[in-house]
Amino acid sequence: PQPGYGQQPQPGYGQQPQPGYGQQPYPQPGYGQPPPGYDPRYPQPGYGAGSGYGPAAPIAPIEADDAGCCSWSVRVDPFDLLFRRATLEAEFALGSLPLTAELAASWIFDSPSEGLNESGVDVAGRVGWYVGGKAMKGFFIKANVEYETFRATLNRQTSDGTNLGVPNPDLCDKDSEPGTCSKQVGSTILGLMFGNSAVFGADGGFSLTGSIGIGAALADTVQLQVDPCTPADVQAGVCVGFEPNGSALRTSYYDAAARIRLLGSLSLGVTF
Repeated sequence: PQPGYGQQPQPGYGQQPQPGYGQQPYPQPGYGQPPPGYDPRYPQPGYGAGSGYGPAAPIAPIEADDAGCCSWSVRVDPFDLLFRRATLEAEFALGSLPLTAELAASWIFDSPSEGLNESGVDVAGRVGWYVGGKAMKGFFIKANVEYETFRATLNRQTSDGTNLGVPNPDLCDKDSEPGTCSKQVGSTILGLMFGNSAVFGADGGFSLTGSIGIGAALADTVQLQVDPCTPADVQAGVCVGFEPNGSALRTSYYDAAARIRLLGSLSLGVTF
């Protein structure tokens, strides 16, 4: 036989693979079942680099987009000018609760009724509950406590602006001018308002607030009346002319119908 034939295999040939060579199929002894879809050749999202399961990357907390809003608001009500009132509103959140305290002040500079003038102030305090759980935003209910006081003057005039008549001595202040009736008028008003507040901006900004409600005046009825001139008034120089068929001019506050008051506002401003 030629050299090399019939010889025994050299050590290392034909032997079984040594431990540690080759990938063992899962599961391996002592290891738990890998998660479904795991492939050791590719790193899995959220796991550390390399083999094994590293700690997951921390997830940043998600903050609400309105977390910085809102704690205060300042607004004006331009539509109150139609009723001859200039109104400024200031509202503040009560801590982290969906409750607010509001103060609304109005300057009364005239009356929308012809032949009647009013001059004074109106101050309202309100406590609001925002149903959605976030102060200054969304639907709300507000309790309203208000006090108005103003001087009312009723004028009895001709078409050319001449005053005719005399103040009724029982219903007018003694310092009322001829042809007029002046008196101080005031009352507390209690009521309830419903509305909605919209803030345009995650951290605050321009705001639009609208509400409507109903209230009741607590004061007694107040009447103003200008009586027609008599011949004696003309002789005394109080009146410029006598009206034989003239009638009294009168108005009233807080009577049976006027005691019920319609409350409301549509205000614009800023909220932060």
